[in-house]
Amino acid sequence: VGKQKNKARKIIKVVASKLKAETFFYEKDWFVKENKTKKHILFFNNLKNNKFKKFPKPGLIGEHQIINAGIALKTFNLIMKKKFNKNLVKKGIKNVKWPGRLQKVNLNKDLFSKNINHKAWEIWFDGGHNKSASKVLAKTFNKWEKKRLYIIFGMLTSKNPTDFLNYFKSISSKLITVAIKSESPYYPSKKLYEIAKLNEFNVETAETISHALKKILINEVPGRVLICGSFYMYKEMSKLLKK
Repeated sequence: VGKQKNKARKIIKVVASKLKAETFFYEKDWFVKENKTKKHILFFNNLKNNKFKKFPKPGLIGEHQIINAGIALKTFNLIMKKKFNKNLVKKGIKNVKWPGRLQKVNLNKDLFSKNINHKAWEIWFDGGHNKSASKVLAKTFNKWEKKRLYIIFGMLTSKNPTDFLNYFKSISSKLITVAIKSESPYYPSKKLYEIAKLNEFNVETAETISHALKKILINEVPGRVLICGSFYMYKEMSKLLKK
């Protein structure tokens, strides 16, 4: 079990006990952390003996991915009957990919104005759609080199846009709302605009992700662009990428 609030941990313990399932909790039974150079992670399979093994930092970006790597290592230690090949595990952790989760993307320049200096921009995509996801994203961007952050945002009606956007209020320079191209019910860009306006964002609307990107890349001071709010946005965004 990964990092949990005390209330959630208690519930997991109760349910596991009823199912007669053994539990192994982060910070109680096992642990993982970055080393001092932040180039590796130290994995403690059993906190009772305090021994650790060193592995590469996961290929996925974000502080939470270190804990996720620890969960994978702990699970692997539990299910493997034979001693596993540490070199293969190191390779797997280092090269792991998860499309759509804080993924840096390269746009197809032919689809955009030749006047845009693409080298001056970073474009990121993340399909997270709840406040836990936005909290982690905001925390990650806050740790990086300071650059202006522009957000392109869409969301399904089954999610809560106010909760999601709350963590970006103090760190975003501009928010542009779009309607998701999906068969599932989604918020119109105008409705998301109204919600963001009520929450005091500097906000505009756009018809598509492409339109939103062009607005930002042509008119704004270079920085970072985050396309977020739903995995359903990935299909539309992928059509804009460098082949």
